[in-house]
Amino acid sequence: MIADTSTLKSAQLQAVQQMLSNMDDSKNKSSSASNNTNPYSINNPTTNTNNNNSNNSNPWKILIYDKHTRAIISPLLSVSQLRAQGVTLHLLLHSDREAIPDVPAVYFVQPTQENLSLIARDCSKHLYQCTHLHFSTRMERPVMEEFARLVVNTGGLDNIASVHDQFVEFACMENRLFTLNVTNSYVLYNNPGATENDMELAMNGIANGLFSVVATLGSVPVIRCPRVSIICVGVV
Repeated sequence: MIADTSTLKSAQLQAVQQMLSNMDDSKNKSSSASNNTNPYSINNPTTNTNNNNSNNSNPWKILIYDKHTRAIISPLLSVSQLRAQGVTLHLLLHSDREAIPDVPAVYFVQPTQENLSLIARDCSKHLYQCTHLHFSTRMERPVMEEFARLVVNTGGLDNIASVHDQFVEFACMENRLFTLNVTNSYVLYNNPGATENDMELAMNGIANGLFSVVATLGSVPVIRCPRVSIICVGVV
């Protein structure tokens, strides 16, 4: 069955489902080759060969998110639907988590310095069989290079199976209604003490969120504006 991507919410749902299904890495292949079957498959591949549900091939996995990406997933997938995608546990990145070395983990987080430091720590401890990193928006190259150095220096590089930019930096509440989940934005924009750097970071965040909406829909918006400057006249 082909997912309906006619609305923003259905398109984002399809992107998240593909993220959770993207587990075909060499680490899983090597672990399954020794037993000739994937030990984390929901259904044994030798049975139900006529079942066309692609979710049946999803391996068991752990989903780790931050508070921001949890708000993205919550309107899209219920607990039972996450289970159908092979997610046995879903945990907050900043919570206390025990090691489960036999199961792969999918990280779905913002690419912040704090989040990347926690991910590097997890990888160095080999908490999970392997780690698939999915970021809600694009990771800037300097941040990526710094993260790579951190992972190499802490000895967790071999635990990372894949890295992806998802471009889903928004929460879709209804079929055609979304929010960027920017907290205290009005206060920031009207704060006389806000620095130029603060404003630039805030505007870049909004731009990344709107770009994610366009990328998820797969369409290019038409933006029209007059060539001359618009002069706003206020009445005293």
